[in-house]
Amino acid sequence: MLSTNDPEPEEKMSLVTALSNVRWAERRAVSADAILAIAHGRPTLDTMRLVAPQYATPEEAAALDAEEAAEEGGETPVPGAAALLASLPADR
Repeated sequence: MLSTNDPEPEEKMSLVTALSNVRWAERRAVSADAILAIAHGRPTLDTMRLVAPQYATPEEAAALDAEEAAEEGGETPVPGAAALLASLPADR
């Protein structure tokens, strides 16, 4: 998914989202950098309209959203990430 269809202002693009975006971009020969630069907090279809209007259909957006949803939960943390996050001050 390029972004969620229910964006929250504090939403951050997850690694799963970024990987889904990159794979979609590769399949469509679209710049992944352009997508990642604007996708945060933006509905999938809106991002498609800006970056790849030729593919911007509700069906294409729904397929990408479904791809991301199917991948959620299978993430593997980077070694040391949990310790790093735990070491940060609580007010940050």
